[in-house]
Parts: sequence; C-alpha cells; structure tokens
Amino acid sequence: MKPILISSLLLIYFNVLSAQNYVDALIVKSDDSVIECSIKAPFSAFKDEIQVKKSEDGKPTKFASEQIKYLVLLPGTDSETVLVFTKFTQFNAKGTSSRPIKNGLWLRLMSGCEEIELYESISSIKYSRSKLYMVYLQDGFTNYYLRRENEKIPTMVCMNLDAFKASSTGMPGGKKYNQRILSAYFKDKPKLQDQIGAEKVSLNTLFEIVKSYCN
Repeated sequence: MKPILISSLLLIYFNVLSAQNYVDALIVKSDDSVIECSIKAPFSAFKDEIQVKKSEDGKPTKFASEQIKYLVLLPGTDSETVLVFTKFTQFNAKGTSSRPIKNGLWLRLMSGCEEIELYESISSIKYSRSKLYMVYLQDGFTNYYLRRENEKIPTMVCMNLDAFKASSTGMPGGKKYNQRILSAYFKDKPKLQDQIGAEKVSLNTLFEIVKSYCN
C-alpha cells in the first residue's frame, strides 16, 4: 500500500474517533426536568461533575453529578445505558452491620422496577463507533447493589462477580461473603434468606430476585 494512501486512511480513522468524543444523552434532574445534551467520553464513574454540551457546536460546560437523578446515554447503534450518581451502604466482613459510604459514584442500572433496582459498579465507559463499552476495575469482576423502594440509597450486596458470565460465583474468597451480605440485606425476608443460604450466589441470583419482585 502506498504511503499516501496509508496516511489518508489514518486521517479518516482519527477524524472518526475525534468526532465521537461526545455521546448523546438525556439528563433527568432531581425535579424530573429533562435536558437533551451530549456527554464527553470516556466517562469516569468517580467524578463528581461531568462535561456537557447542549448542542453540537456548543461550548462544553460542567454539570454537578449530585444534581442529576438519572443520566441516560444514547449511543447511535447500541442500547441505552442508564446511570445514577449515588452514595451506597456497605456491610462489614461478617455481614452483621452496615454503614453508608461517604463518597458518591456513578452506578449502572441493570434491571428493576418501582419495587427494586439492581445496579452495577463500573470504572468508566468508553464510546467508539456508536457503541458503549463498560470498563471494570478488575478485568470484568465488579460489585453489585440493590435498592428497594423504601430505601434512599443502594446497598452493596455482592463483591467481585463476573460481569460477563452471570452464572459465575466470582472471585475466590468472596463467595461466603456475598452469601452473608445478600442474606443480611434480606433479613426481613426469611424464606428468601433460606434460598440464598442454600445456593451459590451469582449475578443470576440477583436477576432472579429482582424478577420475583417485579413480576
């Protein structure tokens, strides 16, 4: 291939990448008003503010994460992704007590209804060729959270499950802990506790629990 052709292809490639620095989105504010905008990518789950453009040629502005109720990312050829900026509750090692974590982060809404919602922890989101790519802190292993309708913030109910294999029980060493904290979370549901104690907890377990609430 001639050098001039290679240079032309590289120029087109980098122009495509630069044009996809922003992904279309909807911001749902705490008062339920909606803002149509674009969000800068890659998107970090740990920032307390996000960079927003309200028009294609508009000047980027910063928006405080805590002012947002839901952030809906709308990639061109991919399904939408709903994110929530929130603090969360975490159990101790024995699952006997819990406490709220001080700093908020963005969690991805996986499934749910009015009665219960399931969230996933991400490190960041990349955007390329009109598709979103989830990035996790530990090579695909991540944490999961539940929030029932009477709760203000989610609770972490599983650590280090495999985001790409829903039947997996996750990293070695965390299986008993996940069983303990998921059971502790449902201390007001004795039958569900018995079910959790009798099986190996996986992401499928969480999906089934959410399904039982929502159907």
